[in-house]
Amino acid sequence: MQLIESTIAQKLFIPSLFLCYGFFNTSLAQEDGLALNAVLDIDSLYAPIASKAVHGTTAVNLIEELQTKHYASIEIDDSFSSIAF
Repeated sequence: MQLIESTIAQKLFIPSLFLCYGFFNTSLAQEDGLALNAVLDIDSLYAPIASKAVHGTTAVNLIEELQTKHYASIEIDDSFSSIAF
């Protein structure tokens, strides 16, 4: 009986170490994140940029490409499968 109890204790020891490590490591990571958010001022990091003429042209070109390629209807040809197989 003593041998069985020691074997169970040995099997549970390593997983419990990983569990404790994960708990403490996660707690430390959350504290670091909170401290980082308190230091950074988001408004000072980002500033609005002025629009340029090329942005409008790029948007139009992108929409045209999406309409012709991404949103194009897919035609399924069932006769191809009889040729292939």
